[in-house]
Amino acid sequence: MKSEPILIVDLAKRFGGVDVRVLQLARGLEGKWPYAVAALADAPIRRRLEAEGLKVLPLPYGRGDPRLLIGLYRAIRRGAFKTVDAHNVQSMFWGLLAAKLAGVKNLVATIHSVYAESERGKVRGRVYDGLLRLFSKLGVCFVAVSRTIAAHLQDMGIAKENTLVIYNGLTSRPGCAPRDGRLREDLGWDDGDFLVCAVGRLAPVKGHRYLLEAVASLRGDLPRLRCLIIGEGEERPALQALSGDLGLGKCVYFAG
Repeated sequence: MKSEPILIVDLAKRFGGVDVRVLQLARGLEGKWPYAVAALADAPIRRRLEAEGLKVLPLPYGRGDPRLLIGLYRAIRRGAFKTVDAHNVQSMFWGLLAAKLAGVKNLVATIHSVYAESERGKVRGRVYDGLLRLFSKLGVCFVAVSRTIAAHLQDMGIAKENTLVIYNGLTSRPGCAPRDGRLREDLGWDDGDFLVCAVGRLAPVKGHRYLLEAVASLRGDLPRLRCLIIGEGEERPALQALSGDLGLGKCVYFAG
């Protein structure tokens, strides 16, 4: 059977968990299945893909530019893509609409967040959920990255049989072997210390401040508790300041 091309749409402006998943997909498809990733021309994900020699279709527009619809429509027709998998809401709006206009039958929306929670108190949270319901009526299939997200989709009225859970994961790659115990040694942490590690973008929605508050509340009972925070983002200065205010000192380390 002839392999039918897949277009992955990722219109993120900043690099985050969505883009990690897209990179993993592109790596997995490379050399095995025809594919391409549509990305904003000035976005970090485009540079990451190109640096690894992966197939990327750069779009020279902003996420709110209606010309994205035309650009994606032309790219879909030109590449004869038979499946379109869109990540994040802007990607779904422009990518799936363009795919629908181009007559693509296999439409997939990969959902990375419960928007009612991540956009709590904001009008766009309700708008995002409304778009998901609309996509469902248009015949879009959903991939949820967790059972919590899948359950939320079902609570919204999206059929269970129309949703597949595919978890995020870590892949082992050459040159990425874990370090030995030097990090603990560099930080003055012992092998017997209890280490909590958080990996993710440093943004309010990720809830790192609750982790820091929890570490502070447990220090009396668990004096050997240590916390390693891996990731970057706009919240880093505020989180480091909070760590200082809580008196966490050297028991918390921001690795970047």
